Amino acid sequence: MLLKGKIDKTGSCHRGGKMSKIAVQQVGSSQASVFGFKLTGIRANETRLSPAYVYDRHRKELSNFVNMLYRGGDPITYCLRTLIHPFIEKGQYGFIQTALLIRTEERSKTNIDALSQSIRLLMGGVFKNHRWDVIDNLEELDAFINPLDWGAANHVEYKRRREKIQLDNFLPERSVGFLDEKVDRGCMESESIDYVHPFTANEGAYERLFKTLLNGKQEVVWSTILSPTTLLEEEAEFLYKQLTLCEGTRLPSGEFMPLPRSRAQGLIENLVRGYLVLQDMPFYMNIILSTNQPLDKSILEYCGLALTEPIGFGSTSKDSVNLSMFNVGGYDICRPSDETQRNIISENLATLNQVDWEADPADANQQRFRHLFDANEAITGFYFPVNAEDNLPGIELFTLEEHSLPRELVALGQSRRKKILIGVNRYFGYEQNVFLSEDTRRQHTYIVGQTGTGKTTLLKTMISSDMESGNGLAVIDPHGEFYKDLLSIVPLSRKDDVVLIDPSDFQFPVAINLLEVRDDEERDFVVKELRAIFKRYIREFFEITSGEYYGPVFFQHVQNNLLLAMSDIENPGSIIEFFNIFMETNYWKRWLPLKWTNQQLTNWTDVILPNTDYNAIDRSNGGRYGDYFASKFIDFTNDTRINNIFGQPRSTVDIEKAVRENKIILINLSKGLLGEANSTLLGMILLAKITATLMARAKDISLDKKVTPFYLYVDEFQNIASENFSILLAEARKFGLGLVLANQYLSQISDNKIRNSILGNVGTMISFRLGLDDAKILESQFLPTFNGDDLCNLPNYNAVMRTNVDGERVVPTIFKTIRPSIPPNVASAEYLRQSSRQKYGTPKILAEEIVRNSLATPRSMAIDISETKMSLIENQGWEEIDLEVVKNYWLVDSRLHDESLEAIGETIQSIFSYLTRQSGLPKEKVALLWEKIKQMKSPDFYIKSGRIQDYVKVTGTEEACRVINFLKNLGKAIIKLRWLEQSARHGLTEQKRLYREMISLQEKEQFVNVFDLLKNLDIEEYSDSWLLTEDINIFDED
Repeated sequence: MLLKGKIDKTGSCHRGGKMSKIAVQQVGSSQASVFGFKLTGIRANETRLSPAYVYDRHRKELSNFVNMLYRGGDPITYCLRTLIHPFIEKGQYGFIQTALLIRTEERSKTNIDALSQSIRLLMGGVFKNHRWDVIDNLEELDAFINPLDWGAANHVEYKRRREKIQLDNFLPERSVGFLDEKVDRGCMESESIDYVHPFTANEGAYERLFKTLLNGKQEVVWSTILSPTTLLEEEAEFLYKQLTLCEGTRLPSGEFMPLPRSRAQGLIENLVRGYLVLQDMPFYMNIILSTNQPLDKSILEYCGLALTEPIGFGSTSKDSVNLSMFNVGGYDICRPSDETQRNIISENLATLNQVDWEADPADANQQRFRHLFDANEAITGFYFPVNAEDNLPGIELFTLEEHSLPRELVALGQSRRKKILIGVNRYFGYEQNVFLSEDTRRQHTYIVGQTGTGKTTLLKTMISSDMESGNGLAVIDPHGEFYKDLLSIVPLSRKDDVVLIDPSDFQFPVAINLLEVRDDEERDFVVKELRAIFKRYIREFFEITSGEYYGPVFFQHVQNNLLLAMSDIENPGSIIEFFNIFMETNYWKRWLPLKWTNQQLTNWTDVILPNTDYNAIDRSNGGRYGDYFASKFIDFTNDTRINNIFGQPRSTVDIEKAVRENKIILINLSKGLLGEANSTLLGMILLAKITATLMARAKDISLDKKVTPFYLYVDEFQNIASENFSILLAEARKFGLGLVLANQYLSQISDNKIRNSILGNVGTMISFRLGLDDAKILESQFLPTFNGDDLCNLPNYNAVMRTNVDGERVVPTIFKTIRPSIPPNVASAEYLRQSSRQKYGTPKILAEEIVRNSLATPRSMAIDISETKMSLIENQGWEEIDLEVVKNYWLVDSRLHDESLEAIGETIQSIFSYLTRQSGLPKEKVALLWEKIKQMKSPDFYIKSGRIQDYVKVTGTEEACRVINFLKNLGKAIIKLRWLEQSARHGLTEQKRLYREMISLQEKEQFVNVFDLLKNLDIEEYSDSWLLTEDINIFDED
């Protein structure tokens, strides 16, 4: 049965705290209810405090707690059970588990809730150095109730030593020791005291015992069962009678007393104490040690010494005898002697009962006295360890005090404001959710901490919350493991919102062209970002710091050539084209005439570039002048995986649209695959692209348009932060961008400007465990609540946080990360990959062709396709024209050969440009169709009659086939034109006349007649004698 507790609201600052569900199990024939709490952590050893102080403080806490457990008249039992799992094999860590189990006859859910809440409240209030959690799992609860097969296990019970003291005879033979109990029933009642030796605490003994047992060979279960009781009237009378016997043998002060009777003085104090305290709040207690196999007798004695000091502890031969020391301490080890006794003790352990398995009706009072304790003495058995001298192995440690959640964060949790859950705060035994509001997140979040301390868990929790809330977000992961994890938590409802950018997906690369911009403002921003990116890239990975290698001249050429590659917004250049400016002669002319009016760029193309030869050889070192620039980027541009992403002129991922539509953009930088340098440059460019998109929101903001928040998560952000990153931190909030930045330590941020921006501009700072140097730096952010030592000693998955609420800084607090709430219905990772491939990826073969096509000269442009032109070509029957005869002329005329092949190349380029830019066909179909076209024998396919459908079975839509046929036939018209022009060059009269007529028709824009003339031009009708004529200028006679 599982019960879930509910905490009523109170006026305290931890209002809203919640209690986990409670696991409850019924035991015994009465079906009593059992629930419990488990010890989850002990404060680490505080070296500044003396062990004696820590032990004394702990005993006081235990004593107070046991007193609070007293519920006179209520049928309730408490069992403190410790399970010791030893280091059985090398490499296998031992551990210690402790639970407080509560047995009650209550069956009401409400009453059990109330009882459990009360006990947890007490535990939270008393034990500041221990952390307890409710046991909320039935299997775990049963593992504490039945850790062993009780019926088959071996049991011993530790009881207080019982002694018959004869006041008028010499001391009995057994004065000190740990031997089996011997009671001389022949002693006269009037002359003997039936005395039970009180336990006396043995400081640090439990801690030493548990360490010893951890190195043993078998599991040990230590059970202390405690229940409130009352002192019966006949028991009180018996104690009084014993006290009277002692008082009666005492001689007046100063008189000589024989040694056998002198012991009476030491008994009086203990008998008076017991007589008084047991009438107040007595407890009945059993202490049982259980193992699968019998323990050696010496180990059993060692366990007994954890309970109490031996009799006479501390006396030496030279000390004066203090008789009272012989009246305390000592113990008896009792074993069940038959099957009946074993069954009773096994049943007690399984049901948390306290049936006396050694019951003797003739000796009932004296037997019960061995189990009666007040709270101060009960803690000798009802005990769990503390770290006073060192840290006990096998138990989780913590170093920080619990701190209540600031009231501002409590109010945020109870409000209806937009927020995300990041963890839980534990205080006074209760947990409260910790939230960050949307407004606070837009002030940015910085997360820092060593590897394995919980940063990734926190990021995953925040991202999962954003996904479920429908927020737009982007995640940049440097390695790929986190990226893969995120694919497994995408809600099914958002499966179509996912955009994957993964360079390791070689078969379907996405296209991201940073040089593709929407307006002049974005162009200026991108150029400045690229300058900063290249500056860091060169300095860090080429270890160049001298301005001689990347100074003003270097950046003048880089910046202006970037502007040149970006000058045509309708047909943007790429990073690869920019690189080729430095590699190929006059490559820059492909952007002329300029599509963008800019004085600086005009001067660059009119004055500087015509007088710059990038292929010139430097006489001093023999290197190309262009290599001075190009060599800085060659590792990046030579990587075909990178080329297929950044070499495509048109981005397949529209970042602006993705942000506007609240998409989930997941980016894997694949550092292990691409190498650190390429991965870093890739990340910096992607970050710049996202930033440029968000900065463009300034126009919307100026028009008072509301912008939806977008969150950018960057792990190991220092790897991709350029010198302009500090500007992003300062300005991003205005554009609705909330940054979540994470890294391992501050020294990774080499740029002090960025580091200062982090410390000065982020609204929320979260620190997991730090190294000493980082703790010294960040200490000021969390004082006075937490100091540097606290930051250095945070347990895994615990963090301290300084944040703002409504623009006001609140007191730093501590929280523990939680596992992200995985929605019940999540999208499959394979579906997300395939869906993103289909929407944003390009088949590898097609991507490579797009890059290759974009680098060709002249530049690939969008094709001007009109219905008038296509109808003209179709109506004239160009499909039936066969230009096979032209090949005969190629053999003897290289010029016609080259011009014809150039025309065919332009046709191929036009077909490819149409298919990839304008056809609207799925990319997979374009790739398949293009592969078929490439397989056609060239140039035959482009000069023979027929339609594309006659050659290729996979043709796509009817409209696409129509356009391809149009472009193919247009190419044939150009080849005919080249033939006519070359014939005219040879001065042949008829061809010369026709050529002039065609030129005239073109000038009059009578294109129908131009194509009609070319179509009716029958090359075979003309003599081939012109081939023997010298090439002349056809305009010589004009």
